[in-house]
Amino acid sequence: MDSMGPVPPLVKYSNDHLTLGGWYRKLAWTRGGAMRCVDCPCGLVLTADDDDALYVAGRQHADEHHPDQNISDDFIRAHIRDNARDAA
Repeated sequence: MDSMGPVPPLVKYSNDHLTLGGWYRKLAWTRGGAMRCVDCPCGLVLTADDDDALYVAGRQHADEHHPDQNISDDFIRAHIRDNARDAA
């Protein structure tokens, strides 16, 4: 283990990859190229190829990490529309 902590596991869904990245707390659904990102109110940064893929990552994140909050698809889409930005 290095000073940044253990490397988080990689979860693979077909040819896409969903990762939770170490101390940056970054969730990424990637195929390469330009990326978009949005901050979850819990502090996690979701990153994906485009806003549609960002919605998929957001829906999965909400279902896995906030199941008791009953977060709607409309809320996720509005949050992405209002807050998504190009990843640095």
